[in-house]
Amino acid sequence: EIYNILGAGDAFGAGFLYGHVRGWGWYKSARLGNACGAIVVTQHGCANFTPTYDEVMAFIDSKGGL
Repeated sequence: EIYNILGAGDAFGAGFLYGHVRGWGWYKSARLGNACGAIVVTQHGCANFTPTYDEVMAFIDSKGGL
C-alpha cells in the first residue's frame, strides 16, 4: 500500500546508479531502482526510511529476484 510518494524518485535513482556503477546492466539496475522506490513509498517518511542493501535484496528475492 502506498503511504507517501516523497523520495520515490530519489530512491529509484540511488538504486539504479548503485547497480549501473557496479556493471549490472540496464535491466538489473532498473529492477534494483524500482525496488528501492517501491519500498520507500510504503513508509510514512522519506530519507529516514531509505532501505538498506539487504532489505532491498530481500524484497527483490520475494518478488522473483533480479
